[in-house]
Amino acid sequence: MFSGKSYFNIQPLNNVTTFSPVDGQDVIRFSIPPMANALLDDVVFSGNLQINTDANTAYNIDLILDNNNSQEIGCDSVIGIHNFISKCEISTRRGNIQLETRNNYDLISKTLASPYTSDKDLNYGLDANMNICSPAVRGSMRRLIRGPTGDATIATTPEGSPFSVRFNVGMLTDAQQRIALDKIGGIEIIVSLASIQNALMNLDNTFTTLLGAGALADARYTLRNVKLFGTYQMYNPSASSQFQGLNFKQINNNLQVLNSSNDVNGFTPMVQALDHIICVSQPNTSSKNNFQTNAVQCNEVIGQQSYRTSKSGMPFPMDYRIDNVTAIPNLPQTQPLGNNLTSGSAEASYHLCLGTNNKYPVYHSLISMDNEADTNSDLAVPKNEISTNFAPICVGYQYGFDGYSSNFMSDLVQIQINSAIKTGQFVGGSANLNSIRDQAQTFNNLFKFNSQLSYANLMVTK
Repeated sequence: MFSGKSYFNIQPLNNVTTFSPVDGQDVIRFSIPPMANALLDDVVFSGNLQINTDANTAYNIDLILDNNNSQEIGCDSVIGIHNFISKCEISTRRGNIQLETRNNYDLISKTLASPYTSDKDLNYGLDANMNICSPAVRGSMRRLIRGPTGDATIATTPEGSPFSVRFNVGMLTDAQQRIALDKIGGIEIIVSLASIQNALMNLDNTFTTLLGAGALADARYTLRNVKLFGTYQMYNPSASSQFQGLNFKQINNNLQVLNSSNDVNGFTPMVQALDHIICVSQPNTSSKNNFQTNAVQCNEVIGQQSYRTSKSGMPFPMDYRIDNVTAIPNLPQTQPLGNNLTSGSAEASYHLCLGTNNKYPVYHSLISMDNEADTNSDLAVPKNEISTNFAPICVGYQYGFDGYSSNFMSDLVQIQINSAIKTGQFVGGSANLNSIRDQAQTFNNLFKFNSQLSYANLMVTK
């Protein structure tokens, strides 16, 4: 069946190779043509990321971290270059039929990357790909400017920092088979860039020179020399009749708002094979989730004490609640650690690991005591030196067995959360809770499920 490989190197359809969200070219379009008797084996998105203080600055030299730390900006340290993408779409070249759309691309990439990441993985790049990331945001910024503080070679590297990553899209990275391009006439990949305010953030908000003001008022980023590099896997023509479709995993989302201390979050996924749900808490206040902090933070519900899950009103998949033994607001008011507080329990950590990894035993879930303390520290003003920010609620429906899933075509998923939202102890803030946290939080429910593409009618079923 297998008869060799053929390589391709594709330029954007836009007829330009430089893209920026402020210069009129913020959507990158690639077209991968079909080839007879070939499967799409692998696709790598590569190029150079350049960050400047304004349109007239040729190099990144103005963003060197000087001794006064006066112009410190960075990006999320977990996902690196994926932080600069807001949406990715895949459609067929034959009939222009949309096959998959991944909205909230950067946030989904964060939840996908965090469970498999350790400090060493962050430092060197997962899967040997250049993700431009590191354990600390300052480290990622030094990579963006291509050298340590005061490195004179920056002025000689105007193209910026190189990157090379695979797209976090189900059809390309989470499919059971390879795409038979000749069956669908090839595919088109559309990449939408994130705004500057979502892609970058201040590392220290106490300085007068902040992103969007003063010397950084025109700060921008540019992707240069972008291209797709990949391979076709050639096969014997007699095997063509065996390719009937493609099984892959999609991730969609549902947004709701928590308004009380005992709120119920419910929605219907409407899918036949649900893998797991990750509920990401996003504080919806004017001082959070903007360019002064990490735009893809995945925090815990304010004062989260416990949660339980149900399916159509009945406890499912577990018939007991998950407790955070000691919630942050219940800790002594005289904590010497300030914002570096830890809470939770092994039970909550276990279910988070189980849901995000889809594997057993679990590993590298970025929810150790040290990481949790760093996350709480990062929520404080003004520092943003550590940006793991990974503390969601996660419910797995595979029960630790890879490939198992549950039918939720017409069933209602409910997550009841016992928290400190809208309670008296949080009026005016708390000694153990940053006053910038709002009293309502957006709940972004990311649910992963199995899908199937039929080559005969180009239909995708959930």
